[in-house]
Amino acid sequence: PAQKVAHELLSTPALRRNAQLRVHVSGCQNACAQQQIADLGFSGSKITIHGEGVLGYQVWVGGDLTTDRVGTVIGRVAESDVVAITEALVGAWEALCAPSESMADTVERVGTEALRGHLRAVFSGRWEPGPEPEEPELPDVLGERRPPAGRHGELRRVA
Repeated sequence: PAQKVAHELLSTPALRRNAQLRVHVSGCQNACAQQQIADLGFSGSKITIHGEGVLGYQVWVGGDLTTDRVGTVIGRVAESDVVAITEALVGAWEALCAPSESMADTVERVGTEALRGHLRAVFSGRWEPGPEPEEPELPDVLGERRPPAGRHGELRRVA
């Protein structure tokens, strides 16, 4: 799915207009595509949107390795809405940015709440602000702490 999403993003008008933007997409939630240092990053996993579990992506904005900026997760979106949310975010950046200003600079100057507000208005009911809530650690049979099942590419059987 991540390869399909990345391929679809290549042909979006917003990214064609702004070839300088760095967009990283990964089906892995463990930063395999280094989405945290991209202008726009998408880390795939099962996410929650308004209480429903769906396949989707956490949306990162404002990363820039050259200026030591780590992006921020501004929300979660279903896989089917990644292209639309990309168009919306790039459009908002185009409207807010100063001449020759990078997306990271714009995000630092105006803050992430301006982008969240735009997404709230455009994607009501199809987008959830903030990162995916962390699952609590689960005790194993010996009483030791361990990470939640299903993380880090593990296979698990669901009864």
